[in-house]
Amino acid sequence: MFQTPEGLKLCRARLTLVTCDLPARAMVLGIKHHNGRSACLYCYHNGTTVGDDHLHRYWPYNPTVVDRTHETVMNDVSEAVHSNTTVNGMLPVASPLLAAKGSALWREW
Repeated sequence: MFQTPEGLKLCRARLTLVTCDLPARAMVLGIKHHNGRSACLYCYHNGTTVGDDHLHRYWPYNPTVVDRTHETVMNDVSEAVHSNTTVNGMLPVASPLLAAKGSALWREW
């Protein structure tokens, strides 16, 4: 709400698009960073580490991997927040974008 010469006015807005680089996307969505275990936004592939230090991860093609859906992501987020642990790459921090009315982040991708 804001004050005008005519009185208080209510202004409503809707967020329709968010653009981020990979680290910002992880922070905004509350998901592991792009090289973390279960960090793929589209599926539940854990990835494979390379090298002695296991710091590098890649995701070889796997035709049997299960896709993420909006419902499974919301369940993972809920479980992560309630248990205060990471669940399927979802951090125990609820993203404000997931709580937005009409939110369906994973349905659109």
